[in-house]
Amino acid sequence: MNRAFVFRDGYEMIKKIDSIIVGGGDDCPEFAADGILRAIKLSRNFSTLFVFTDADAKDKDKQQEAANAARAKTIPITTFSTGTCSRRRRSVHNTHVNRRETSSFFQRLAKATGGIVYRTTKEKLNGVLNDVIEKTFPVAEVVLDSFEWSLTSNDNTMFVVDSTVTVLKVAVCCSGEDSGVELFYPNGTKETFASRLSQKLVTKRKEVIISLQRPPPGRYKLQRKLPNEWSVNVTAQSPVKLETEILEYTESGALPVLKGSPLAGKNYTFYVNIYNLGENGTCNDLILTDMLGNELFKIHIIQTTTRMAVRCAAIFSTPNEFFQLKLNGTDKNGFEFSRKNSLVFKPTNVKLRIIPPDTAVLGKEVLVYYEVENTGTINETYEVAISDDHSASVLPMRRQHTILAGDRSNGSFTMKPTLTFSILKYAITVYLGSSSEITQRILKTVLVTDIERPVCTVVTVNGSCNNSSLNTAQCHKYQWFAKAEITFKGTELENFTSSVGSATELVYDDISGLRHGPVNISIKGSCCTPSVVLAAVDTEGYIAQCRVEFSGGQIVTPMEFNDLDNSPVATDKSDGSYTVIVIAIVVGVIIVVVLSIIGFIAYRKFKQASYNVNYNVNQNIKEGIDKNQRPNIVEYHPVKLEEVSDEKENL
Repeated sequence: MNRAFVFRDGYEMIKKIDSIIVGGGDDCPEFAADGILRAIKLSRNFSTLFVFTDADAKDKDKQQEAANAARAKTIPITTFSTGTCSRRRRSVHNTHVNRRETSSFFQRLAKATGGIVYRTTKEKLNGVLNDVIEKTFPVAEVVLDSFEWSLTSNDNTMFVVDSTVTVLKVAVCCSGEDSGVELFYPNGTKETFASRLSQKLVTKRKEVIISLQRPPPGRYKLQRKLPNEWSVNVTAQSPVKLETEILEYTESGALPVLKGSPLAGKNYTFYVNIYNLGENGTCNDLILTDMLGNELFKIHIIQTTTRMAVRCAAIFSTPNEFFQLKLNGTDKNGFEFSRKNSLVFKPTNVKLRIIPPDTAVLGKEVLVYYEVENTGTINETYEVAISDDHSASVLPMRRQHTILAGDRSNGSFTMKPTLTFSILKYAITVYLGSSSEITQRILKTVLVTDIERPVCTVVTVNGSCNNSSLNTAQCHKYQWFAKAEITFKGTELENFTSSVGSATELVYDDISGLRHGPVNISIKGSCCTPSVVLAAVDTEGYIAQCRVEFSGGQIVTPMEFNDLDNSPVATDKSDGSYTVIVIAIVVGVIIVVVLSIIGFIAYRKFKQASYNVNYNVNQNIKEGIDKNQRPNIVEYHPVKLEEVSDEKENL
């Protein structure tokens, strides 16, 4: 027999579900239509009905009745199916049973009411449900404000409701049956809860819940009549929601998103993205509050608008205490709005860096490297731990580091995924000492695959390049040889290359169509290239590299004359080749001297001849003038460029 329950307290509903005991286990099919009809009867108009089942419908003849009842209240019926009777019987009896198409009952019901049928597994149900809820209820619950109403606080407190709020909920904990809490509208009217649009109830844990549907925008007042210390949480259903990200400064000038907790006293850029605020919406200021809701300080913010959201930015130094962010502004209709981020920021004196692996190979160990830095002023002892969602972490899973102030320490953890799944989620957490106080945590994901990307390993090295071989005159006389191994699986190699190209000789087997290793590579060269990087590239662009070094990092230098006596090839100065070089140098010097003397004599004779010619010319001119004769002088007239050109054409 099916039974239906109604709960106004979410906690009570969860407790009821936890207390349900399922008997039998093989009662398939089940009375699905009867349960759906009872739920529709207790539901309000425009509700949404979710059906969870792992069986077929026994009373499928009531499908039309259920569809009519749902349409009458405009209730779409969405079903999450994790199994059928035929599947269950196969798993229990390991025999084949013809599947009866009673699952079409849920399909027809969804089609008639505007719902959907999701077929999934019990392991994946939670993820599917989260996606469906987000799509089905785009109006999310947002936090307008939260604070501790202490005895020293004013008995009247104010909060803002904007024009996008469809449902307002004020939770006061934990005051008791006679709470003495009153709510006043922006116009000063006290809520009496006489309307169906308002409700006030007290839960079993003595929490007062005040709920208003379609509340008018403005400033509301919450009044306390009894001297009690309460916690107040003001939430609402509204499409205007915000997301916060922190950008940290780096030496390169980049602004990456902060992973983990911010450091106390360090400047960060806080970006708040406000969705569905509209083009006319604005963000005015950002308020930092402590965990009691008290304002720490207020910051003016810079606003930019993107196609998706209004983006507000503020730069400030983080306080040395836990804090939350509260944003004030105006909505698209000009009314005040306020949103408080539910995240609690926990500044710390520990900086955590992680070098994550690109991928993890099924059944293979993979290392996760980390570095912990103590940015505080005193020495501290920390414990660093790793955890994951598929038991892939290998012992030890916790390591201790004692770090001096301003110093850092590093280490690594090993993971070995053994289950078939695509994404592995893991976390590196830093604890203060051996306590449970978390000072830093970074969450990461890694892709798990059965493909082993190429890995290069140097196997053997023969030869070396010492100082006497590292010059351009001798390096080619010294040869070296090395072997490397490329391991891979589930992929194909595309090519092999060396960093010095044709200066080395690569020899390896044919890799066409080969999908697993190892592949052996031989490489030969001389000391003219005393180091080389060998690279293997697979067809998807993944690169494996290994470096072969023969000179300890020293490089080849050009050969000069004064280096010849250091050459291992010619070290005996009494050798005939050395004598020939010396004689050649002496002969060269003699030739240069002789040529210089001959040139000087020729120059003196030329000067003397020029003097005699000038003297005779001057003497003739002088004699012509004395005889009243015109001297025999040739006259030159300048000619224009155009005239010269014309003459050439006539010729």
